[in-house]
Amino acid sequence: MNIEELQKFNSGFYINDPVGNNAFSYKERKNKKIFVPPLISGSLDDICIGDKITFSEIEDGVELNNIGLKQFVHISKNGKE
Repeated sequence: MNIEELQKFNSGFYINDPVGNNAFSYKERKNKKIFVPPLISGSLDDICIGDKITFSEIEDGVELNNIGLKQFVHISKNGKE
């Protein structure tokens, strides 16, 4: 599958159910949704921190809502992906 085909599947979305990374401490957390960033074709310069919660967990009784990448970046260089 090429990058254009992958991008059709991921323009960014929220997971609201206890699946994947959102299953961790789901029942105990107040925040019930995490963001899966979109996929772009780019370079290392396109890697940056976003503004949405992409991972949420309870650690030592404290809810931690972590901000993640703004986007996933597909990089192709010298014939390698």
